[in-house]
Amino acid sequence: MDIGTAKPSLREQEAIPHHFIDVLSPDQRYSAGLFAQEAKELILSLSSKSIPIILTGGTNLYIRSLINGITSVPEISIKVRTQVEKLLQDQGLKESYRQLIELEPQYKIKIHPNDIARTTRALEVYYETGRSLFDFRQEQDSAKSAYETLFIGIQRDRAEIYKRINQRVHNMIEKGLVREVEDLLDMGYSPDLPPLRTIGYKESIEYIKGMSTFNDMIFNIQRKSRIYAKKQITWNQNDSRIEWFHPNEKNDEVIARIHSFFNRP
Repeated sequence: MDIGTAKPSLREQEAIPHHFIDVLSPDQRYSAGLFAQEAKELILSLSSKSIPIILTGGTNLYIRSLINGITSVPEISIKVRTQVEKLLQDQGLKESYRQLIELEPQYKIKIHPNDIARTTRALEVYYETGRSLFDFRQEQDSAKSAYETLFIGIQRDRAEIYKRINQRVHNMIEKGLVREVEDLLDMGYSPDLPPLRTIGYKESIEYIKGMSTFNDMIFNIQRKSRIYAKKQITWNQNDSRIEWFHPNEKNDEVIARIHSFFNRP
């Protein structure tokens, strides 16, 4: 999964050591918790050699889990899992989502009505604990980090971001995204695997199966990427630790800031 994930090129990987690339197959399960555990071990190893470490994202959930620790949500009982599964089977996702919003209205902003995984998780946590995931995440955010961290954010105008996203999708198609997805399916990987349900891969599979046209595929990847970017912007705007820079205006300033951080006493 090289093109759809915007994986650094082999040349880039040779120039700068990268980690956590090509370590899993599409059908292997992974989680933010497992990432935080494995990344911590790597950070300790690199730190002992005084090697500067740059964490580049990526999904905010994984970054948050590493920096702030894992959200301390109690384990979901079999009884509750069965209860939520029955709700989804008997009443469907639409009604289940409606009930979730009735229990916790702010989920309407955070969870899309068609997101069955997050709807299921939110319902399980609520029925198990009587609390929303937001309560646990606020506790996580207030926890003291185990690391000294400098947060650098790339700041662009919304119109500029969307223009770059649209062009990036065209670049991915030209590089062979559809062929990459066809190869994955030919290797026997199920289109229902979570990695193949992500933006770019899901729409390519729909095109390959004749469920959409070529132009519809491009349009849908662009649209969903823009929606995802908007969510990331909203998420990051609430993080006061981030120092924002526009890459075309303050290169020298941001480089100096990074140098001062790594060379601090």
